[in-house]
Amino acid sequence: MKLRKLFYLATVMASFAFLAACGEKDEPAPVPTPELSVTVEAGEATATTLSFTVTPVGAEACAYVCLAADEKIPAADYIMKTGKLIAADKKSDVTAENLLPSAEYSIVVAVKKGDDLAASNVLKMKTLAAEEDYRPSTAPLMLPATATTIWSSRPRSPMPTAISRPPATLC
Repeated sequence: MKLRKLFYLATVMASFAFLAACGEKDEPAPVPTPELSVTVEAGEATATTLSFTVTPVGAEACAYVCLAADEKIPAADYIMKTGKLIAADKKSDVTAENLLPSAEYSIVVAVKKGDDLAASNVLKMKTLAAEEDYRPSTAPLMLPATATTIWSSRPRSPMPTAISRPPATLC
């Protein structure tokens, strides 16, 4: 009886040894895919443009919207459908153009990978005040009295004759 118990014990131990030998191979762990995210940082502002930097992470597609500050911020899927597309695989410097002077805007960036969507925080920026328009003077142009030209009423040659007075000395 003791031999039988010893035999069963040896069989169980051998089974464990064989199962341990058939375990998983030492393969490198799969590289985790980066998390889907996007950041947006403020840049320069002019009277009609706003510049900002977009940094997407793990994205296949990237788009942004620039809205008046009082407008409702759309969802990420709406931004992807209607926004302006930009590079999704690298950091991009973006300029929103044709804006109104002295106006506040909200900038939101969305990224997509497969069915996953993510959006940035809302970046608030304000355009600068418009510069005064350059308007030329409407005053009459006053020429200095340095030379007077008189045309002869009866030219003696085919070309009119000009008579000039020497310029006055200026201080």
